[in-house]
Amino acid sequence: MITIYTKSVTKRLQYTVDFIFNEICSLPFTISSDIQTLNGFVINYSNEQIVVPSYHICPSGLLDDESKLYPEIVSLKDQLFQLFPSENADHQFDVFSAIFFLITRMEEYEAKEVDEHGRYISSQSILVQHKVNHIPIVDVWVYDLIDQLNHCFHSNFQLSRKYKQYVTIDIDNAYAFKYKGFWRSLGGTVKDGITNKTKFKQRLDLWKGDSDDPYDTYGYLNSFSKKLSLEVVFFILLGDYAKYDKNIDHNHPKMIELLGQLKKFGQLGIHPSYQSFGKPHLINQEKERLKDCIDSNVSHSRFHFLRYTMPGSYRNLLKCGIENDYSMGYADQYGFRAGTCTPFYFYDLKSESKTSLKIHPFAYMEGVLKDYYAMDTKEATNSINQLKETVQKVNGVFTSIWHNESLSDKDRWKGWRSVFESSWV
Repeated sequence: MITIYTKSVTKRLQYTVDFIFNEICSLPFTISSDIQTLNGFVINYSNEQIVVPSYHICPSGLLDDESKLYPEIVSLKDQLFQLFPSENADHQFDVFSAIFFLITRMEEYEAKEVDEHGRYISSQSILVQHKVNHIPIVDVWVYDLIDQLNHCFHSNFQLSRKYKQYVTIDIDNAYAFKYKGFWRSLGGTVKDGITNKTKFKQRLDLWKGDSDDPYDTYGYLNSFSKKLSLEVVFFILLGDYAKYDKNIDHNHPKMIELLGQLKKFGQLGIHPSYQSFGKPHLINQEKERLKDCIDSNVSHSRFHFLRYTMPGSYRNLLKCGIENDYSMGYADQYGFRAGTCTPFYFYDLKSESKTSLKIHPFAYMEGVLKDYYAMDTKEATNSINQLKETVQKVNGVFTSIWHNESLSDKDRWKGWRSVFESSWV
């Protein structure tokens, strides 16, 4: 049993050590402020020198309720990025505060600027600024802490968790050409006839029965996921038609038929529309649409355009009964926005409370590699494999974002199906 001794047992500390020892380590632990009851392997998380043999982590003060401290940064001789450095302690930095700072996304609450879509700007992130967002630094810290405890106590704590991987697919537009209605189809045909001869030919081939709709990659996904026993989560955009929300109508019989097919080999979640930003009634409306289509409860979500802010967007999901969100990442960076590849519960800093909403970080989105980093297929494959290796080293959860469109292996996504397959093989 690991015992954490502290002068004050706060909600922030409880949340942090629960994430470390339950979610990552699966090791029994207790927290105590009574020095007379200390037993087992003791972590002294205080500024006191205690007589009980212990491993000392010097607290920075961040985990005191409502503390507003922000970290200093130090890179030690082993080049391990660290926050809240300390002296005269066994651990060289306050790892509890560092983890809390990152997974609560505290820095996003104080964001001075947002982008044109109202999103947090990735360049403001401390991890991006120091170029450590491409490794799950939080998980690395935890593994190092366990090594240090084993060394200190001559113990043999072993982490039992296993590496996992998930395929997540955003369906912003279920079909490129089909089921759009007469006027949308006519307008698209005229436009493509003038500006995009390749798409115009694809439309003609589809109408003649010579080819399938290029976005209809669902049969491929079904067979590939079954072949590799992959778990798949689909996020369905069901908002009303608008500039950034252009899926086919949620009431269309073919949309309902498609969702029924997808339900057979994957989980389905809502993809809250661009228009739903800051509007929980629209999120709930779209959730109910999906629920009606599949005749099943909906508990998963990922924001369209990754358009969300802390803490309001997560509070809105809670209001709508969402239990799991997969939006934790950037639309212009790959890597780990919260510094971890491990799912964690949303901690609301405004109310100082751990919530029931579980956050599932993703490691990359294919569009970021192609459009923001201008990677070709070989470069993308190498970058993905490097990310995957960092997750495997800590036996974490490897999750990515793909789209049914990007798996078409056509047009601008020519060759990217092989990149997708290499992610999991």
